[in-house]
This record gives sequence, C-alpha cells and structure tokens, in this order.
Amino acid sequence: MNGAGDRGDAAMFAYGAAKFCFAYGGRTVARKLWPGIAWAIEFSLRQKTTEGVIRSDSDELENRFESGEANLFTSCLLYDTLHNASLLAKELGENQDVVRKLSEEAVLLKLAIEAYFGERVEGYETYRYYKGNEVLRTAYDGDLRA
Repeated sequence: MNGAGDRGDAAMFAYGAAKFCFAYGGRTVARKLWPGIAWAIEFSLRQKTTEGVIRSDSDELENRFESGEANLFTSCLLYDTLHNASLLAKELGENQDVVRKLSEEAVLLKLAIEAYFGERVEGYETYRYYKGNEVLRTAYDGDLRA
C-alpha cells in the first residue's frame, strides 16, 4: 500500500461526528454515532507518543509539507474532540467514568501540546507544526492587499 499514511483520520471522524451530533441535536442519531466516536477516540489515544501528543505520520496535506512523527493539527483536533466528546457523553448519560476520562485526557493533551509544540519559530512565540520545525508554515505580514 502506498497511501498517504495515517493522517489522523480517526480523530477527524470523531471530531466531525461529535460536532454533527451537537449541530443536529437529535439524541437518537447521537446514540447511534456514539460507539463510532468512542472507538475513534480510543484508536487516536493509542497513537499517543511518550511526550503525550498524537502520532500521525502525515496530515491533512498528505505529505505535501513535512509534518514529522506528530503534527500540531492532529493533536489539536483530538484535543477539541475530547472536550466535545466529554460533553456529548454527559448529555447521552454515559457512565461518569467515561465523561471524566475524556475530560482528563483533554487536559493532559492540552498540556502536552503546549510542552511539545510551543516554541519560538522565526522569532515568534508560537506553535511549531512538528518537532524540529524551524520555519513558519504560513506568515501574515500585516498586508491584506496581497
């Protein structure tokens, strides 16, 4: 197989499905989607590195730019997913341990994102896209006319 690699697809699915549940507002649909959301979150958490961020050997740009072993997009996507999933789990009446675990994982991932990706890049206090990234992926020079 010569595909793009693991782009964090499970995290993307869980993120989109949880957001859909909130936007749609139907408990029946949310209950049907919940097992898939929970599975995708568990899969994503199994990709956690020793530094606590989410391993993903590619990203949404599918290797058009270097993205390292773990990239900011996948970890941030899962962070938001964990937060939303904890709210959804609570709304669906899931076991309190499930709700607590999701919330705790979100806090841990937030701290790991800051520690792993928070960096000075090209003179800016920002977030590097991957470990070793020394160039901003995009820069805004203040001129919107371009």
